[in-house]
Amino acid sequence: MTAIDTWKFLAGLGLFLYGISLMNGITHKMVGRRSKLFLKNKTNNLFTSVTGGAVITGIIESSSVVVLMLISFVDAGIISFQNAFGILIGANLGTTIDSWLLASLGFTFNLQLYALPVIAVCAIGMYFFSNRKSLYNTLAFLFSIAILLFGFSYMKEGTEQLVKVFDPKAWVQYNHLVVVGAGFLLTVLIQSSSATMAIALTALAANVIDFPAAACIIIGSEVGTTIKFLFSSIKSKPAGKMLAWADFGFNIFTAIVAYILLYPISWMIQQVVGERNVFIGLAFFQSFINLLAIVLFIPFIRPFSQWLIRYFTKREAQNGETVLSPVGKEFINAIRDAASGILQRSINFHNKIFDSPVAARKKGIVPAIRSFVRVHGTTDDEYNTMKEEEGNYLKYFIDFIKKNTHRHLVIAVENYFASIRQSILAAKLVHDIRHDLQLFRTSANNFLYAQEEVIRGDWQLFLQSFNELLAMKDKSSIEKSVLQLRTISLQRYGERKKETENAIAANEIENIEASTLLNVYQELFSSQKALLRSLAYLKLDGADGI
Repeated sequence: MTAIDTWKFLAGLGLFLYGISLMNGITHKMVGRRSKLFLKNKTNNLFTSVTGGAVITGIIESSSVVVLMLISFVDAGIISFQNAFGILIGANLGTTIDSWLLASLGFTFNLQLYALPVIAVCAIGMYFFSNRKSLYNTLAFLFSIAILLFGFSYMKEGTEQLVKVFDPKAWVQYNHLVVVGAGFLLTVLIQSSSATMAIALTALAANVIDFPAAACIIIGSEVGTTIKFLFSSIKSKPAGKMLAWADFGFNIFTAIVAYILLYPISWMIQQVVGERNVFIGLAFFQSFINLLAIVLFIPFIRPFSQWLIRYFTKREAQNGETVLSPVGKEFINAIRDAASGILQRSINFHNKIFDSPVAARKKGIVPAIRSFVRVHGTTDDEYNTMKEEEGNYLKYFIDFIKKNTHRHLVIAVENYFASIRQSILAAKLVHDIRHDLQLFRTSANNFLYAQEEVIRGDWQLFLQSFNELLAMKDKSSIEKSVLQLRTISLQRYGERKKETENAIAANEIENIEASTLLNVYQELFSSQKALLRSLAYLKLDGADGI
């Protein structure tokens, strides 16, 4: 295989993966009320759950989007875990639509001939219609499919030279378990079972491997595609963990069944589709093993679901995350600890918002590399997680009020829940200005550029005083210090407001820049005030006057 063929294959794989990533992002935006209502209302029993999962996944072409919807639905109690499990295994069948698309079109048509016009029209249309979101998303979806198919055509051309390097007969000498392992590792590395199928199809087309070996790669990919959900569920709530392990368990079962029946299924497919349609046969193999596994696994869904629920409930209890019983002193202590923990998490969230660019300003190659590869988007996840926890505690809070008639206990719980509310509000306020901070950080205007450092300095001064407050025990000292810190924050806000007014008067900044800056300082002061109110609700009898 020449260097140009190697790069053509890798370029094709890169385009294919980009197409899949783009498609997943677009389908996540395009999933509307109808799709969500379908999953909510049409999956009230096991049969409709499996069917609905297959249909929805086949339509939106993204099992990842379906899994994310399932986690939110189970967390909210909209659907049961058992029905969510049914949707999940149905999604495994629905996601094989990609394989049929590649197998039927990839070796019948000149993909580049058809993909290039679609890429051209959609790319130009996306540029001119970026403000028309529905039209833009539709064009982007078609663009992603065209990129995916274009990348597949490059992969196919690159692997056509593989047969000159590898002896297809050599694969027969390997134990097929090794090939299953290769499919598993490949899918774990590239995080896409569709890409693994594309590689298996192109290798099969080039006679690098035979049909059973290609089928073994597909078997391995069935398990490999679950690993990303397992890792992403480590810090998830119980619903996310249960769904991830349910997906893993079912796909292990699918792989075992498929490997045991490898040769009978391969023989049946060859008898049905014939030797000339091995590509369709491989897509049929993937769909058939998923369908067969669903049929065989259905009797075990209920007991397996119940075992997972019992297991994770027990683990929560061992980890101190027991489901709260909304009665008595134990609940009050638990909700107080929760309020304290969320307040600290809100402070850490502020630190991440204000301190994230520190590495970028440090000199040296190592800080530069760390800044360049820094993971983005984690603040969104953390903020959403805090909001979900607030919603959970709200349920317990409502139950507590219903089951307790002692007014002093209800007031205590109200204060702790109010503390949680203020902590989340403080996080929201700084979450809303993170894009403005990025604007300041990259501004060519010297005044605006300097404001990002000023804001960080103001936060550090506030944080130092706030941490001293957290360490205090005497209520009268806490109340006095809270009011003092609020006054200092208000004075600092007034100073920044005056500086901004002077800057616009001196033509140092434009009107719209001044408006943005005033909004940022207003949000920063409001977030500090919310943190002080959270602390007051937590350590005092209320937050009146703060």
